[in-house]
Amino acid sequence: MKKSNFNLRHNAQSRASRAERRRAAARARISIGKPSAAPMPWNAMKDGCLYYLAAEGHAAKPAACATDSLDALNPEFLRTAGWARTPGSEPKGAVNVFIKMRRPDPEIATGAGQRFVAFDPAIYRGEAVTQTKVHQQHWEHQLNGRPFSMPFLKSGLAIWKKLGIKVMPDTTAYMMQMKSVDAETSVAIQAAIWSAYNTASSPVDIESLVFVLASFIHSDPLRKHLVSQEPYAEPYGDATQYGLKKIYAEDGGDDDQ
Repeated sequence: MKKSNFNLRHNAQSRASRAERRRAAARARISIGKPSAAPMPWNAMKDGCLYYLAAEGHAAKPAACATDSLDALNPEFLRTAGWARTPGSEPKGAVNVFIKMRRPDPEIATGAGQRFVAFDPAIYRGEAVTQTKVHQQHWEHQLNGRPFSMPFLKSGLAIWKKLGIKVMPDTTAYMMQMKSVDAETSVAIQAAIWSAYNTASSPVDIESLVFVLASFIHSDPLRKHLVSQEPYAEPYGDATQYGLKKIYAEDGGDDDQ
């Protein structure tokens, strides 16, 4: 077989394989609805704006800033952000005004100081809880938070593109420990990292953000061809057991050494 014909056949087989994986994933999907007893997404009109006006200093030329800050906003943005004029003082005139993205005040879930730990059940005599029922209840409680509004979710990629920051796909692939990544996926990954970084309610550990995305990519069956197939070696081999244990105090400080 000629090399060119072989390459054509190989490429066709690769495309067919990818298409079959997508079809299999589609067949496995279920319709998505609101989970029972789960809270509704944040409502900007009731729960506080996801964007807000902030001000700093005074402009060198007050006349240049005479336009009312709210009047200058895009009407479509005002609608989707849920903003409306309310009584009270507003930054205007000579004040330099900017828009800041902010998620609603975080609701710290009870048990946030607990972590799942690995141990050898033959010798461990500690207090880690091992019952699957407790693990299930703990995780459901942690996940019982509010999803963000669609405009807020869509803002990340749009703002990232407008910033004009360039990150080479090779850099993204290295961060994610991937064999390769296409340009569009690289942009999506960087936009996601940036969104979490820029909306964090406190100083953020960016390595944790990278770890979240990398863990997803290495767990996603549709991306197996892009990552290493090296398996995870458990600490105590097949005997390894996992339990839930309080590690941190509720204020975030170390509680157990």
